Amino acid sequence: MNDTDARTPFILGTALVLAMIGDYALRGGPLGLGFSLWAAAGIGGYLVLRLRLGQPVAVDALPFATVGLACSALVAVRASPALTALNVGGTLSAVILLAVRTRAVALRVSPIRDYLLGLAEVLLDAGTSAFGPLARTAGRLTAGRPDARPRTLALARGAALTLPAFAFFGFLLVAADASFERAFLNVMSIDAWTPVNHLVVILAITLAFAGVLLGRLAHGEKEAAGQPASRASSFGLVETAMLVGTLDLLFAAFVFLQIPHFFGGAWTLASTPDLTAAEYARRGFFELLLVEAVAVPLLLGAELMMRGCPHRQVTVFRVIAGVNLALLAAIAASAALRLVLYGSAFGLTESRVYAGAALVWLVSVLVALATTVLSGRRERFAYATILAAFAVLLGLNTANPDALIATTNLARATAASRAESGTSSFDAGYNARLSEDATPALVRGLGSLGRPDAARLLAALQQERTSESAHGWRAWNLSRHRAEGLALPTSR
Repeated sequence: MNDTDARTPFILGTALVLAMIGDYALRGGPLGLGFSLWAAAGIGGYLVLRLRLGQPVAVDALPFATVGLACSALVAVRASPALTALNVGGTLSAVILLAVRTRAVALRVSPIRDYLLGLAEVLLDAGTSAFGPLARTAGRLTAGRPDARPRTLALARGAALTLPAFAFFGFLLVAADASFERAFLNVMSIDAWTPVNHLVVILAITLAFAGVLLGRLAHGEKEAAGQPASRASSFGLVETAMLVGTLDLLFAAFVFLQIPHFFGGAWTLASTPDLTAAEYARRGFFELLLVEAVAVPLLLGAELMMRGCPHRQVTVFRVIAGVNLALLAAIAASAALRLVLYGSAFGLTESRVYAGAALVWLVSVLVALATTVLSGRRERFAYATILAAFAVLLGLNTANPDALIATTNLARATAASRAESGTSSFDAGYNARLSEDATPALVRGLGSLGRPDAARLLAALQQERTSESAHGWRAWNLSRHRAEGLALPTSR
C-alpha cells in the first residue's frame, strides 16, 4: 500500500465533513455569511491538511490564501450580484492557485505555461484523482469477502432488469384505471429531488476537494527532480521585428492622425457633425480595450520567439517592444478618457464601472510586461499579473461600485436640478434596482433631488425592498443588514 492509499480514508473523511458543511452553508437564500464561513473553513482545512500530509503550501502561495479569505469575507459585505460573482470567482481562483504545482522552485518565478499546465492538472485532479485510491480502498475492504463482487454485480443486473419492466407495466396500469393513476401519481409526487440534490452537492464537493489533495500527494511521490532544458526558437529578430515594428507604425499612425478624435473630448463632440457622445465613447472604448487585450499576448509570443537569439538582437527587440508598450499606454489613456466622457454625459452604470476596472488591470499588465518580460525576468510575469488581478478586485470592493454609481448619478441629477434645465436624466428605476450597497447613498440623496425624481426614486425603493430576515443567518450580509435598518420616508 502506498502513502496516498494509506491516507485516503482520512482525506475523504475530512472532505466529506467540509462538503456537508458547504451543502448546509450555501443554501437558504443569497450567498452571504454562510459562504464566507465555509470558504474560510475550506481554505484553512486545506492548509492544515497539506501541512499534516508533509507537503506544506509554498510561502509565495500564501498570499493566495490571504486573498481567498478576503474575497470570501467580502461576499458577506457587498451585496452587488456582479461584485459577489467576482468575489466568489476570486475565492475559487485563489483556492486553485494554492493547489497549482509548477516545475519552478517558486510560484513567483514560474512562467505562464507552468501556470496553465498546473491549472489543467488541478482541474483534472478535482475530477478524477479521488476515484483510483477510493476504488483501491474499497477493494481492500472487500478482499476478505469473496462473495462481495458477485453480489454487487447481481444487484446491478437485477436493477437493469427491474427498472424497465416497472416503467413499462406501470405505464400500462396508469393508463388503464383512473383511480390507480391518482394513487400512483400521489406516490410519485413525493419530493425525491431534494435529498438527491443534497447528495449530489455533497458528493461533488467531497470528490473535488479530496481529488485535489490526493492528486497533489500522488504527484509529490512521483515528482522528478530537475527541469528539461529550454529549447531555442527557430524564429529570430527578422520575424519579430517585422511583426512588432509593423504594429508600432500602425499604432503610431493611428495616435498621430486621430489626435482630434482620440483626445478631443467635448471639443471633438462640438465640432464634429452627427457625432453624439454615446457614439463617440461607445464606439471607441471597447475597440481600444480589445486592442490592449490582444496586443499583450502577441507581445509575449514575440518575446518567446526571441529565446536563444544573440543578446544584441534581444536588445533591439526589447526597444521595439518598449515603443509598442508606450503606444499601448497612449491608447489606454484614450480609452479611459472616452469612458470618463461617457460617464459625465450619461452617468454611471455597472457595465461602465467594471469595464473601467478591466482597463485598470490591463494597464497593470502593461506595467508588469515592461518590468518583467522586457527586463529579462519573464518568469515573474504570471505571478505579477495574477496579484494585480486580485488587487483590482479588492480595489473594486473598496470602491463599492453600486454606491459609487448611485452617488455619481445623484450628483448629476442634483446639478441638473439646480441648473433648472427642465429635463432630468436621473433613472430612478435603474438606480433603485442597484443592490443594497447603494441604498444608504440613495436614501441620503432623496432630499437633494427635485420633487418628481425623489418621488419616483422613493416609489422604486419601496417596490424593490426585501426583508433579509426571511433568509436566515446563512444569507446574512452587511449591506443588506444596513439597508434593512434604514427607514424610508413615507412620501415626498
